[in-house]
Amino acid sequence: MVHARISARPGAKRRVFYFVSQCIAQWIYMCALRGRVYGVERVPLAGGVILASNHQSFFDPIIATLPVPREACYLGRDSL
Repeated sequence: MVHARISARPGAKRRVFYFVSQCIAQWIYMCALRGRVYGVERVPLAGGVILASNHQSFFDPIIATLPVPREACYLGRDSL
């Protein structure tokens, strides 16, 4: 019987890619789209957090986590 090892922590390359992608997306959101952010100081830097949004498009979950100063994991229904 083969057991797959699943790591909860992403690798170093994935973390760098996430950080660079987040910086680019934040720049686009703030400069090109003139987005505003309120209440980001309420998100803790460590520990569990549930950020729930009532989204209107497929981009809303990504836009909702742009200002968060930590990595985010997404959960969605299978039809997305």
